[in-house]
Amino acid sequence: MPETDTGGATRHLRGDVRDRLLARQPTPPGGVPSAPGEPVPVTRAQLAVALHERVKGGHAYQLPITIRLHGPLAADLLEEAITALVQRHAVLRTTVRYSGGGFVQDTAPAAPVGLARTTLTALPPKERSDALHELLAGEVTRGVDPARSPLLRAHLIALQPEEHVLLLLTHHLAADGASSDILLRDLGELYSAARAERSPMLPELPVSYQDFALWQRARTRSGAWDAQRSYWRERLRGAVPPAGLPYDRPRPPQVGPRGGTVPWHMPPGPAAGLRLLARERGTTFFAAVLAGYAALLHRLEAGDDLVVGVPFDGRRHPDLQPVAGLFATLLPLRLRAEPSMPFSALVDQAGDAVLGGLAHLDASAEPPDRDAAPPVRITLAMNPATPESEPFEHLRVERMHLPGASAKFDLGLALVDGPRIVGAFEYASDLWDRETVQGIGSALSAVLSSASGRPDTPVGSLPLVDGADREQVLRWSRAGAYE
Repeated sequence: MPETDTGGATRHLRGDVRDRLLARQPTPPGGVPSAPGEPVPVTRAQLAVALHERVKGGHAYQLPITIRLHGPLAADLLEEAITALVQRHAVLRTTVRYSGGGFVQDTAPAAPVGLARTTLTALPPKERSDALHELLAGEVTRGVDPARSPLLRAHLIALQPEEHVLLLLTHHLAADGASSDILLRDLGELYSAARAERSPMLPELPVSYQDFALWQRARTRSGAWDAQRSYWRERLRGAVPPAGLPYDRPRPPQVGPRGGTVPWHMPPGPAAGLRLLARERGTTFFAAVLAGYAALLHRLEAGDDLVVGVPFDGRRHPDLQPVAGLFATLLPLRLRAEPSMPFSALVDQAGDAVLGGLAHLDASAEPPDRDAAPPVRITLAMNPATPESEPFEHLRVERMHLPGASAKFDLGLALVDGPRIVGAFEYASDLWDRETVQGIGSALSAVLSSASGRPDTPVGSLPLVDGADREQVLRWSRAGAYE
């Protein structure tokens, strides 16, 4: 499944808009000392995750990075490279704990990192595949404890003499989706350098994640972001959860972390139509997709007033680009989808919401109530397709996406924008059956097909299923719609 918090939607902005927004960057996030004996705070994004995980529990915030390696592999050198990787990125040695009424982080000294090794070469192909997936799922379920260093566990599984699967498991408190690319790139260079007996060609990191945390605290204490915080308070004032989604079961006070995924792809016709509509409205393809998603939620009786969480990358300063850590932040974008509103007007509104959110990105991650999780239950993420890289010399690398067994929110859709728009829904098993989410995917295809072809259609008239009305969709739920 595509990762849901990489912040790739930033790259779907028009070039001039993106450059203008991302140019609003303050001084580099380094050189802000911590007072003697004063603990280093968590960042706003870490605070949001820590609070949400405390409510959610389980392993929803584990981040597996999985690759398949083809070719002759030196496992001992790979283990050395993993140790060097954790030494390079201090955030992988940084634990998070609750102290004195708040969360703080502590960085442990560098130490050797073990590489667990399992050999499945003797098994027949079917049993080998089953054993691999069971092993990977078990590792993710066991998880990484963010209170113990290092926040990275590595496991190498041999499938054939020259075919291996490498799992790097970390926690979202230490990394986001973009960090996956950073860590794999650096690990590939560290391994290749060790194999060639040369120095790794990696520049020194200009700042650390702790530098970023201290800089962020200094900006907050100075009042630099007071206006941004006021923006979000006003923007979210009176926001309510979705009114009546067709859950299969009543929503409990606390939704558990168990989840599943349902693959989905956008048909080529609606994709082309939405791109054209976005150009005509002077906005982005992502904004058009967000409008279609909001229209779907409205038609599923989620209400007129909608809040959709959209992850964006917070690495706005060049010094942060090579640094691993949790920089992605979830923007709670609020839309009003009224039944009589033309879909094209909802696209305009979505574009304005994205730009407004990005202009106030720095203060978006802090919950209005520090003792409560962010008020987001539905999410949408879109990332551009990236070509397969070859960071490991003499090895062919394939990225693997593990089927999700957990969910951070009630329902989320993560998409990859390439020649085909592909992705998956992630859903909370406490609320949904797989068949219901499959039906929601079909309904989204129908909504986008109609909206892209006839953008003046009122949102309340967009069909959920070809030849069917809303009542048929609501019958996907055996027990009706629950709040």
